[in-house]
Amino acid sequence: MKILPPEILMDILSLLSTKLVGRCRCVSKSWRHLLSESNFIRSHLYRTKHLTDNELLLLGSTTEPSQSNALYTASIDCQLPCEITVSATELTFVAKPKLLSGDLPSCDGLILLEDDAKRILLVNPTTKEVVSPSYYHTEHELAMVVHVYSVRSGTWKEADRSLYEPRSVSKDPRKKVESFTFELGYSMCMTGVFVNGSLHWIATNTTNLSSFIVGFDLAEEKLRVIPAPFVYGVDFLYDTVGELGGCLCTLSVLSRKETNIWVMKEYGVEQSWTKLTIVDGLSEYMPILCVPGRREVVMVKDDYTEREDWVIYNLDSATFKGITIQGATYVYYGGCFKETLVSPYYNHDPQRA
Repeated sequence: MKILPPEILMDILSLLSTKLVGRCRCVSKSWRHLLSESNFIRSHLYRTKHLTDNELLLLGSTTEPSQSNALYTASIDCQLPCEITVSATELTFVAKPKLLSGDLPSCDGLILLEDDAKRILLVNPTTKEVVSPSYYHTEHELAMVVHVYSVRSGTWKEADRSLYEPRSVSKDPRKKVESFTFELGYSMCMTGVFVNGSLHWIATNTTNLSSFIVGFDLAEEKLRVIPAPFVYGVDFLYDTVGELGGCLCTLSVLSRKETNIWVMKEYGVEQSWTKLTIVDGLSEYMPILCVPGRREVVMVKDDYTEREDWVIYNLDSATFKGITIQGATYVYYGGCFKETLVSPYYNHDPQRA
């Protein structure tokens, strides 16, 4: 029997879903080695980035809220005709996780958390790999480190939001790439959103307290300010920044009866901002995240406690469905992540959690 050359086998297997690749790693030692190589992981990530399937990441508990945090994942099928029921699976390999600055950042399948010892954890929920890099610290109470794996360069990038200095892990973890003198916004959703090769956050000018979106280009290692939507006679106020249908978007909550979603149809072009409005029947709900790759928004009531209070809103049909979460009695934060094979380990000999 003829054996396929490794490069052809890698090309075929890179088309499989992340879960199927994980099963294939159990076939033999040679397959495990082949499917764990950085070239394969990079190829698989590149080929699956366009897929719109995302896992829901939930922080909650089965006891009283905030008494004993647990992390859950859940698959959400938005194609169902009526109410959506999802089963939450607890990630037991992360003990008592905490949010960093009220945030649950995720990029390329990796998320950032904090444990009881105030260590920053870089986690892949799919492969169950956890790293606590030794050179990180959380001396600042709002410390935040954002990681992303750059497919174009095959390197890691890091931006430390407590020090306000983006850095490149692939070169020198202490090397400044470019300094900037503004604060990053502390809104409900501060996740660094990856669109068009750049990470984006809401920032605040320390002089006049105006807000704006800043983008950090991972290939060029340059910062840029994204032009705001033009609203005549009004300084635009950002609540969150996200990705919607592959485009950069921002949410602006005007009142309990109206939420505007602005979508930048052409990246970097101010005139391409398009306004979408969410109204009718959702006055008590707050949008917390845009589902990556889809024109849908997950919304939740302000109290963040009851599982029945979650809905998903479709911008095209202007309809919403209720989301019932089973397996976690109290859920008080949600985010999205894409299942990938990207490992949090790299060539800095990180300390395992």
